[in-house]
Amino acid sequence: MARKRSKQRQLKPTLHILCDGECEKIYFDAYKNDYLKKIGKTVNVKTVIIDLEKSWKRIINKQIKGLPKTDVVWIVIDRDQNQEEFLSELENYCKDKNLKLCLNIVCLEYWFFIHFKNKHPKYSKCENIMNDLKKHIKNYSKDQKQFRSIVPKEFLNDERIMYAKRNAKAKRKNYSGVPLVKRNPYTGMDLVLDNIDKFSDIR
Repeated sequence: MARKRSKQRQLKPTLHILCDGECEKIYFDAYKNDYLKKIGKTVNVKTVIIDLEKSWKRIINKQIKGLPKTDVVWIVIDRDQNQEEFLSELENYCKDKNLKLCLNIVCLEYWFFIHFKNKHPKYSKCENIMNDLKKHIKNYSKDQKQFRSIVPKEFLNDERIMYAKRNAKAKRKNYSGVPLVKRNPYTGMDLVLDNIDKFSDIR
C-alpha cells in the first residue's frame, strides 16, 4: 500500500477541459500542440467534447468521477444555444463541485474577434460576431478541416494572444457586480489559457 500512495504522489495533475463543441477542442488541442510545444512547454491537458443539451449533470459527473483532487476541470460552453436558467444552474453546479466555468457570450468567435479589435458591442447572435471576425479573416469557417488550418495561422502567436487576453480582462473589469449569464459580450477563454500556462510549469 505504501508503494501505491508513493506512486500517486508522483502523478502530475491533469487539466481537463469539457467543451460542448468541436471547434473548442480543435482550438485547445492546437494551443497545446502547435503553440506551447513550439516554445518548449509541455502540459498535461485532456480535452473532451460533451453534449450539454440533455442529462448534463450525469454526463459531467461521469467525466469527473474518480479524478484526483489535484486535477482541475473546466467546463467551456457558448451562450448562443443555451438559456439563462440552464446556465445559472450550471454555474451553481460548478461552484458546488469545485469546477471552473468558461462561458462565451454569445459564442467562441467573440474570443477570436478580440484578437484583432478592442471592440465590444452587444451581440444578439453568433452570426453577427462572425461577420465582424470575417473582416479580419475572410476565409473564417467552422468547417473542421478549414478551421484546423486557420487556428495556428491566425490566433496562435504571442502578440495576438496577449492582445486578446488584455481585451478580455479589461472587459471583465467593466462587469463588476453583473451576473455572469447577463454579460454580453463576454469570454472566459483568457482564464482557461492562463490556467493551461500554469500547468505547463508543473514538473
